Amino acid sequence: MKIGVVFEGGGGKGSYQIGSWKAIREMGIEPYITCVSGTSVGALNAALFYKGNYHLAEEIWRKISVEDILFKKI
Repeated sequence: MKIGVVFEGGGGKGSYQIGSWKAIREMGIEPYITCVSGTSVGALNAALFYKGNYHLAEEIWRKISVEDILFKKI
């Protein structure tokens, strides 16, 4: 069985997607996912999913703040 996953864009949905990823892992479905894609914040999560590092993705979303997004000077 082959499964594809699409991560939707939309700011706050990004953190929700990590919870969905956790559920996918717990149900044992992750090995069957052969394709991922996403748009906007979903593209970030798709890249993290592709890398296969759930713990990094969870850490990023647990630590991110409004200040990180709106007020960081590059």
